[in-house]
Amino acid sequence: MTLHQALLFRKKLDDLLSKLSIEESLENIILFEEWEIGHHYNRNTKRRYNGLLYNCEQAHVSQADWTPDITAALWTRVYEEEWPTWKAPTGAHDAYRIGKKVSHNDRHWINQLDYNIYEPGVYGWVEYIDNIE
Repeated sequence: MTLHQALLFRKKLDDLLSKLSIEESLENIILFEEWEIGHHYNRNTKRRYNGLLYNCEQAHVSQADWTPDITAALWTRVYEEEWPTWKAPTGAHDAYRIGKKVSHNDRHWINQLDYNIYEPGVYGWVEYIDNIE
């Protein structure tokens, strides 16, 4: 296999990996490349770092002091948890996107606004009521 063929294969694999669900991505984490310093990352690229999976939130060139575990503006950890605990956004970079599910004050909420910075129950969230008894 030539280098060119290998690069084409990697691109096809990355395209397929981008279509996996969160659960499938976490089950196949080894298929995702490791995060590297000095690499250009596009939005929604997933990379492994310290055994965890992260999603790129903004296109950028990585730096040693911008690791996925400490740079919320650039990376968010991919969780299997369906209803993660709501955290107050610190800016537009970590504001909630439409459809994001969270738990807050012992309730489940689904976001209805793009880049929502409001607390669930205040504005832009619909409470999820599970009617199964």
